[in-house]
Amino acid sequence: MDKAVFVGRKQAGVSAHRYDGLLLPEVDKALQDPARDKLIFVHLMGSHLQYANRYPPEFRHFTGTPPHLAVKDPLGWKTEKANQYDDSVRYTDWLVGEIDRLLRKHQRGLSGWMLFSDHGEEVFETADLNGHTPDHPTWPMFTIPVVFWNNEAAWRAQTEQLEQLQANRGHPYMADRLFETWLDWLDLNLPDCDGCQYSFLRPHVPRQRMAYGFDIDRRWPR
Repeated sequence: MDKAVFVGRKQAGVSAHRYDGLLLPEVDKALQDPARDKLIFVHLMGSHLQYANRYPPEFRHFTGTPPHLAVKDPLGWKTEKANQYDDSVRYTDWLVGEIDRLLRKHQRGLSGWMLFSDHGEEVFETADLNGHTPDHPTWPMFTIPVVFWNNEAAWRAQTEQLEQLQANRGHPYMADRLFETWLDWLDLNLPDCDGCQYSFLRPHVPRQRMAYGFDIDRRWPR
């Protein structure tokens, strides 16, 4: 049975102090459900502005001027903003670790999880900018994490595909083709995708990566 649970209806918007940890009890319930097959989506606020609203006070950790800022002699509010962003990422790291712990606790049969972001953020790392905007694009705005974990049962059942996944770690990719990866990873059949070739679990196929009318790899060679 399909089910959706929203924990932030009364605290909507980026200004609300609504922490993603509120989702953990719901994830735990979903994992304990006796259904044989499950596909669980956990939608996080993550590090969306305002960063200071994304984590509880006890997760404040970073202080001082971050060494990676591109801005010389940054104003105090800019260093504070960068530290708040780093704290929000640290909190998300903790939360993902908790979800991983719950899955390992309740796993049955083939199990795995995948993490990805919708976009990146410029936080004075390569330019005197904060946020993400098509008006002043920077490399961090287009750089997102994509992380996979699979249990031993999944590795035994999908050894070839998961080894190919590992082999693709160094290749450029775009998140608009993640649905092809899901089809392979979840062993789903979709007639419209018989010719899919951009799955993480298949041999890498070079592809021009465009955003806002420019070639990402030409603009920022790596």
